[in-house]
Amino acid sequence: MDSSTVCHQFLEDFACAHVNDGFMDGDGERMVGCFMNLQGSPLVEVKKLKDKGNCLFRQIFFDRAAACYDEACKLLGISFGMIGGEDVQSLSDLAVSLNSNLAACAIKLEEYRAAVELCTMILNKFPRNVKALFRRALACVKLKRFLEAEVDLVEALVVEPRNKDVLRELDVVKGHLLIKKNGKRV
Repeated sequence: MDSSTVCHQFLEDFACAHVNDGFMDGDGERMVGCFMNLQGSPLVEVKKLKDKGNCLFRQIFFDRAAACYDEACKLLGISFGMIGGEDVQSLSDLAVSLNSNLAACAIKLEEYRAAVELCTMILNKFPRNVKALFRRALACVKLKRFLEAEVDLVEALVVEPRNKDVLRELDVVKGHLLIKKNGKRV
C-alpha cells in the first residue's frame, strides 16, 4: 500500500478532523443512536472518551487511543447543534484538542501524511495553535520536508518564544538543512 493510500485510510478510519465542518461518516446513524441513549450530557461523554484516549495514549496503545478520540469527536460533531447553553468556544477548543490528539496518534503510528493533514485542518481555523504547528513540523521532519518544518517551528516560537520542545526541534531541523545545503546526504 503506498503512503498516500495509508494516509487516506487513516483519515477514513479516524475522520475526526471533519467534525468542525459538520462531517458525519457511515457511523452517523449509530452515533445518533448513541447520542439519544446517553444518560447525561453528551459533553460529559465526550470528555470521558477523551480521558480514556489520553490514558490509552500514555499506555502506548495509540490505535485504541485514536479510536477513542475519533468516537469523542464524532459524538461532539453531532452534539454541536444539540447542546444547548454550552459555550461555542469551549466546544470548538475541545474539537481542536481531540484533533490534535489524533494527530499525535498518527505520528506515533507513523502515519505522517495523515498527521500533516490533521494539523493543517486545525491550522486553517487556528493558525497560531502551537501544538498543531509543532506536530505538523514533527511529521514534516519524518517526511524529510525540512523547510516546511522550519516554517512551522519558527511560527510556533512567535507564539511561545521559550518553548523548549520547539527550540530543540528547530535545532534538529536546522542541522538537517545545513547538511542538505552542504550537499551531504540527509
